[in-house]
Amino acid sequence: MSKPDISQIAEALKEKFGNAIVTQEQLYDFPVFTIDKNKIFEVIQSVATQGVTIVLVEQNASRALQIAQRAYVMESGVITLSGKAGDLLHDPKVRAAYLGE
Repeated sequence: MSKPDISQIAEALKEKFGNAIVTQEQLYDFPVFTIDKNKIFEVIQSVATQGVTIVLVEQNASRALQIAQRAYVMESGVITLSGKAGDLLHDPKVRAAYLGE
């Protein structure tokens, strides 16, 4: 199986987000595991600047907190912290548990 063309996938993702914006469709569980993470974060930032709410579930806490406005930290399915993403990015508990500091 050949590796997918990242630019084509990114364009498809942009189109999917664009269609959702126009139709106010909700996107659920849109798989992006085959897409370059830098491209997906660029698309998310671009779409978010248009006033679209995006729920992002991401393992890279640092990167997610850098682009989010609000964030929630979950442990075993329970929200343990929530607030402005910038505040959580600098929270000592978050930094120790999720950012390896």
